[in-house]
Amino acid sequence: MNSTPKSNLPYEKPTYRTHPLFALSTHGQIIFEKGYFINNEGEKIDCFIKNHDWKNNPIEFEYQLNLNAEIHQAGIENVKEFGVYGYDKYIRARVLFDSSSRNINDLTYEKAPILQEQTLYLRPLVEGSSNLYVYKNKDSSSFFFAKEGGSIQLLIYRKYLLSENKIGENNQFKRQLWSEFKCVDITHEQVEHMDYHQNDLMRFFIQHNECHGNKYVRFDHKKKRNLFNLSIRPGLNFTSLAIANSRTNSRDTDFGAKTTLRLGIEAAILLPFNKNKWALFVEPTYQEFKAIKEGDLIDAEVDYRSIELPIGLRHYFFLNEQSKLFVNGAFILDFIDDAFIYFNDVPTFKLNAILNYGLGVGYQYNDRFGVELRYHTNRELIKDFASWSSNYQTVSFIFGYSLF
Repeated sequence: MNSTPKSNLPYEKPTYRTHPLFALSTHGQIIFEKGYFINNEGEKIDCFIKNHDWKNNPIEFEYQLNLNAEIHQAGIENVKEFGVYGYDKYIRARVLFDSSSRNINDLTYEKAPILQEQTLYLRPLVEGSSNLYVYKNKDSSSFFFAKEGGSIQLLIYRKYLLSENKIGENNQFKRQLWSEFKCVDITHEQVEHMDYHQNDLMRFFIQHNECHGNKYVRFDHKKKRNLFNLSIRPGLNFTSLAIANSRTNSRDTDFGAKTTLRLGIEAAILLPFNKNKWALFVEPTYQEFKAIKEGDLIDAEVDYRSIELPIGLRHYFFLNEQSKLFVNGAFILDFIDDAFIYFNDVPTFKLNAILNYGLGVGYQYNDRFGVELRYHTNRELIKDFASWSSNYQTVSFIFGYSLF
């Protein structure tokens, strides 16, 4: 007989330990923060939850009972509510849900919702005598409501095809709001002009609670983040250039490798989900390459200056509260102003660059200082000349300093 006492804690086999100082997983790079969950028996358990700052509603989560404890997983089968203090909470609900896609390429001619009963974690947006919830997946956001003491119901909105090239909208949610939430301050015209968007619906539910003098809580205010970052990015370019003709090698030239300065300024926007792990960036950068190659019959010279414009996506891996690694990828536009390759002092080829790509890895400290090593794919510089090609290769070592 198994004499081990039963526990009310949702439990799966622990996957790893965390260091008590940093409380980070070894693979997720997202910290555990103070939170709680309520199990199927109604017991509220304070713990530390791995805060993914979920973009889409989750079906499970990881938690520790303390920062030196093992990590467990729990989910929608055995936890009816969980939350991270100061951020979001999620409640389990059995609801009728229209899971059909709102992607234009997947629309059908069916106007009526296709409702199926599902168990979901819903995120509250407004809680009072009238409540608003949201369910987000990769395709869309769906909103639910509940009156005090009542069941949770879907606010119905559906896109459908009127014809091959025309899209219709089922805005049944407006009739639901008008019939369910009467208030002298809310007009029919106001409801008719609402969109099926979070801001519009939150304003409506806040107004309804205030209209009846009821207290409410709104859940859209999260910890303040600095989502925009501006940095200066000086560095060194290790660059080589060679040109060749597919018909004759009489003027093929290898200008060799040069170490040159580069100067950039980067604007980055952190994406507002997944704990600031993703960012979009653009980095206008001045670069130049000058070289002379003397030959027996022909002397060649290149004078190439341009403004590069990398536009890319970056992913961070948090090591602790001060340090993080990152990887990024970018496509690079190049704006050249009167750059030439000369043969015997005659401007022979006007340079005109084709789009190329950059891949980088780096480290950032305290959101202020950073370094990056970036590899650039070959940039074709003489694309307008038949039978000629170039091989322009760059590896950049970049220093970064964040202004704000």
